[in-house]
Amino acid sequence: MRVVLEDVSFAYPGSVEPLFLNFSYAFDAGTVTAVVGPSGTGKSTLLDLIGGLQLPDSGSVELHDAESSRIGPRCSWVLQNNMLLGGRTAVDNAALALIATGSPRGESRARALDALTRFGLSDRADYPPERLSGGEAQRVTIARCFLSAAPIILADEPTGQLDSLNSQLVFDALIESASDGKVVILATHDQALAQQAHAIVDLAG
Repeated sequence: MRVVLEDVSFAYPGSVEPLFLNFSYAFDAGTVTAVVGPSGTGKSTLLDLIGGLQLPDSGSVELHDAESSRIGPRCSWVLQNNMLLGGRTAVDNAALALIATGSPRGESRARALDALTRFGLSDRADYPPERLSGGEAQRVTIARCFLSAAPIILADEPTGQLDSLNSQLVFDALIESASDGKVVILATHDQALAQQAHAIVDLAG
């Protein structure tokens, strides 16, 4: 399985210069690819194009896979704004990735608690998002992502609010997901983590 971008061009309305011009790249399963570059070079937009949140002006974004060529429904996202449901506990938010695919609620909560424990959040399992720090909320989102069976992980600055210890914990989990055969693509400013990826796409040129 691979995600293939071929001759992709994209510009925001009103922009003088395109953000991407004839951009081509293939993201392979089993690989963590770090997308790096200064702010404004299109790291988040590239993830949006891959996940179908934006459409290219020209060129193609395709999933080469025997099961399906549709990318969007097969993506699990880690977004900068966390996207947690208010009024639900951390464990309930994490369990949504499993409940949405039909897993029994009790089993889903148990697995979600295991995931939260892995990311150092066992003592925050019953906290609603309003009581979590930014870094804690981000780790809940990451735990939910890793519980998803989606074969593609798109992570936008997944360690942006984390200290070095938790950043490494998250990156190690991304490596593990790639080892399980997933396509893992992360946008990051963290050069130390980027250097540990299997491949780097530098949008600065």
